Amino acid sequence: MANKEARFAKTMEAVDTAEYMINNRFSDVALDENDIDLSPIEFDYIDYEDKRLRFKKRLVLTPNLDESGQLYVVNLPEFDLETFAYTRQEIIDGIKSDIRFLWDGYAKATDEELTEGALELKQRLLSNIEEYANG
Repeated sequence: MANKEARFAKTMEAVDTAEYMINNRFSDVALDENDIDLSPIEFDYIDYEDKRLRFKKRLVLTPNLDESGQLYVVNLPEFDLETFAYTRQEIIDGIKSDIRFLWDGYAKATDEELTEGALELKQRLLSNIEEYANG
């Protein structure tokens, strides 16, 4: 239980940070045009702890820049997911972290714990991802 609470706290901290960055639009932190890479990001699986979350169909996400041109943004509407970051590596790490959080918080939850909308998200996750033991 403590591990789940710690992950939730970490996720909420990341959400707070993203909201702060969006609301304050750091004008002194700009992406260098030559460093911007908006090529698709692809995942066949995500490893963490002792599990592998394998996508039944390769996940292909195309990053964009936010309106200020300072943050990478990736949207994954089927999982109600929107991730922001300053670098391409941070957006990749953020996507992995967000999907892990969704898996633990929704796909692994009992149906009784979830609202109708959360149950729909759970079904979308289970329809698109399989969990395997890693190792």
